Amino acid sequence: MLRRANLPRRFWPYAILHFCRVYAYWPDKQGKSAWEKLDAHGPHALCHDEARDLHRFESYVTGRLPRTHPLVENETLDDQALEEVWLGNDLSTPMFWMYLFKLRKVVRLSDPRHFDHILPFLRPEDIPHRIDLSSDDICKMHEEDGDKVQRMPLRKSTRFRVTASGEPVLVTPHSGASDADSGENSGELDAGESDAAEQDKESPSPAQHKVLLGPKDYKRLKHGKDVPFKAELQYLKPQLLAQALVHHKIVMDLPDGFWIDEKKGKTAPCRVMAVKAYSRTQAKFWYVDFTIISQADRCDLQLPVRRGAVKSVNHAMNLQELFRQLFNHPSTLEDRGITEERSKQIMSATIDARRDCLKNPWALACVLSSQINAADARRKEQEQKAAATRSSAIERKALEETRASPPRWLF
Repeated sequence: MLRRANLPRRFWPYAILHFCRVYAYWPDKQGKSAWEKLDAHGPHALCHDEARDLHRFESYVTGRLPRTHPLVENETLDDQALEEVWLGNDLSTPMFWMYLFKLRKVVRLSDPRHFDHILPFLRPEDIPHRIDLSSDDICKMHEEDGDKVQRMPLRKSTRFRVTASGEPVLVTPHSGASDADSGENSGELDAGESDAAEQDKESPSPAQHKVLLGPKDYKRLKHGKDVPFKAELQYLKPQLLAQALVHHKIVMDLPDGFWIDEKKGKTAPCRVMAVKAYSRTQAKFWYVDFTIISQADRCDLQLPVRRGAVKSVNHAMNLQELFRQLFNHPSTLEDRGITEERSKQIMSATIDARRDCLKNPWALACVLSSQINAADARRKEQEQKAAATRSSAIERKALEETRASPPRWLF
């Protein structure tokens, strides 16, 4: 576990503890796990939860401090989240252990948010913002623990940002774009040559690289249709994710156990397609409605985007958990099957169907009739709005004139 994540030896006790916790869920020949045998003896002081324990050791995680914690500098702030490496859950409390980048120490926090696909000690460049952990720090920690390691090779910056004209621009440490990306430790390996011409020769073209968005680029996204295919899903708001799924009409095959057939009264596998995204609460908790396309005359399946903290929205079955099971912890829309090639195929099929429809005179008459009716309805609606606006303006003008010059009979 340590070697796979490039962790120093100082984290060996936490790796052993996490391995024992996970191994305790493995059933024996009778089908009983060690945790089940321990629970059968009565109450005990050890805390265990399979959903909380089955996370990737040494992965990136964020946690929160109590507001009265000595590390909290400003107690007036509600968000006291810190970023670190996950080292497993505590045995006697519902908290977890992690290594803080900033303080260079192991502390205990609560309310974790896991990112199992990000390994900071192995690939620090996977974190899209600047962190208090560099390649030199990692090598120094290994040397302090008695391991002789070679210096981790520097990486030339190959991260790109999209300009207003749509052209990708290389982000370098001196390009002034450090607010969105640190610009270091990412891209192609650089063995340390001083020849700039050779480095430019080896550096690939912008078209060969994935365009990574910065924090400001994610804030500029206003609708799900604007979300790029390679955008990191962990930085998308629930609103954008729900709208993107509906815009691209994502289709999924759900296994048995997720959907209950109301006509048969039992669960059954099905194929669904996203058709509507909306929020139902004042807190803007977003849901997505899926239509059952594998069965006829069935009610839509409603799924929340994420699991809420309060009881009213604490949905165990949500899209985030469903995607983790179906797509093995996806990180982008492309990992969920929504690709640029798929969109082009859908557009091409739509154009072909439209062309075939226009070749048929009867179908053409139906299409033109529906378009004419829709245009006529829009025209009538606009005329009604214009008439209401004119009448209100006339009424307002009459009231103003009456107030300005009262009737003579009042005198």
